[in-house]
Amino acid sequence: MAVLELEVGRLKHGSFNSKSLRRRVLLRVPLPYKVGESAYPGNANEKLRTEAATFVWIKENCPDVPILYLWGFGFPGGQSFMRPENAPFGTRIIWHLRRAILSQDLRVNLFRDLSRIIFSLSQLPLPRIGSWTINERGVLTLANRLLIYQFQSLENEGIPTNIARTFTYTTANAYYINLLACYDNRIRNQPNFIVDEKDSRAQMANLFAMRGLLPHFTSRDLRYGLFVFNLTDLHGSNIFITSRAVDKLESDELQTFEKAYQDFTDIFEEEEKIFSPTYGSVICRTDIMKRGWKIGNFWYFHALKSPKGLFNLFRQHV
Repeated sequence: MAVLELEVGRLKHGSFNSKSLRRRVLLRVPLPYKVGESAYPGNANEKLRTEAATFVWIKENCPDVPILYLWGFGFPGGQSFMRPENAPFGTRIIWHLRRAILSQDLRVNLFRDLSRIIFSLSQLPLPRIGSWTINERGVLTLANRLLIYQFQSLENEGIPTNIARTFTYTTANAYYINLLACYDNRIRNQPNFIVDEKDSRAQMANLFAMRGLLPHFTSRDLRYGLFVFNLTDLHGSNIFITSRAVDKLESDELQTFEKAYQDFTDIFEEEEKIFSPTYGSVICRTDIMKRGWKIGNFWYFHALKSPKGLFNLFRQHV
């Protein structure tokens, strides 16, 4: 493997090409200005550790999930792991697909493979909600806060989340309440996020309503689990074919999306009958998904995870 010395100023945003390598490789580097490194030093290191740990866990526990060959990974300060057998590193599970693909056979294959990956990743129980990380000794632990894009996106804008890196959750509701609190902090710390007094009242009313509706959209039976492994950064545009943002799905576009969602849940149900229950559970995950679409859970939790689309999604669908 070659060692590259590249000047940052010569690199284009997002990607670069090098002719000195005889093999095609992928290099993933967190951009400090994208993860809030200036306001919260250590965010880039946190992202590196949790992502590397995630792929290590997939390699060791889900051998049927295809991932790429790991050459190595390194952390700020010079610490690096170069033994592939001890530190396997993969790429995103879902390959970039053209949104223009209309072949029903290809869609069925995509939905079926995606369902199988989801079930494979969720076969082992997890004791709490969090992210895998690698400590200084190279040991894999479930001891990092759940590192979702929303947290570092807010921190990148100078908005505190008040969630320590070592904080994990033993109940789902505690996680949702903390997520709602992040939006409170956005209103307090980003005044230009509010247009005027009317908009301010509307946004605060929406947050108040979302808190009040939380018990309606969560199940008491599932408050303490099932906790299973889940990918937090699957980009929807690579899976469900639509050119619109999630808060712009209306009329015909919404019907098209609903049809795709129903097709996926039907195939998901077929695959669920093949896989063994998640560590002995008798809960049908397909029923949860279908019920969630019917009563609005789907939109509520998408609103909760969408900093820019929260208020539009809530008003339009919840």
